[in-house]
Amino acid sequence: MDASLQKYPISDGLRTWIQQALWKQCGPDPGAASLNMSPYFDYYTTRCLRFSRDGGIHVCTKSHHALVNVAQQIAMDETRDGVCSSLGSQSNSGDPTTAVTTANLCASLLLMAEIGVHKFGFSGSNPLVWSGQQTLRQAVERHFQPDKALQPDNPRLGALFTARNLTHIGGMKIKWTSNIVDHLLLSDDDQTVFIFHHAGFLRYQQS
Repeated sequence: MDASLQKYPISDGLRTWIQQALWKQCGPDPGAASLNMSPYFDYYTTRCLRFSRDGGIHVCTKSHHALVNVAQQIAMDETRDGVCSSLGSQSNSGDPTTAVTTANLCASLLLMAEIGVHKFGFSGSNPLVWSGQQTLRQAVERHFQPDKALQPDNPRLGALFTARNLTHIGGMKIKWTSNIVDHLLLSDDDQTVFIFHHAGFLRYQQS
């Protein structure tokens, strides 16, 4: 569990431990053999490598175990300032931005979402704004809260409302995304719609 963030691929045993540590209080059973979490761990690996470049000098955590510990603190509704304060006391880098970068990385692994703005290249995705006094849960609720409560005549979508029919009937383009913040975002003059396609991961987000 103390394997370095610089060491890949992640072993099957470490994957199982990460799943259970991050979502042991959520359903379904994180260890269920029927769930294919390979797409999530592709995302996990990509994020970790992106943030831990240059020998890991940009983050406070150096191992998967330390990374999960921070993610658990975030999941327990600690504010971003609280998480960063804890990380700052553990860091020897002297760079205060490493705590924020680490918190953003850990939050992104919990949500599969772009968190904050950082210097590791243009991602092309919209970030979720997580301010210092907020818990991650509050940031998510604020981001996804609609400006107006719509009351449609028929609130149920029919069986024909599928991504395939959006393309063949509506003439729209589908762009798959691994950033949940971009889900249902329209672009190209409303001709392209982004769809978050990791449906299995969403089963962990019911609590």
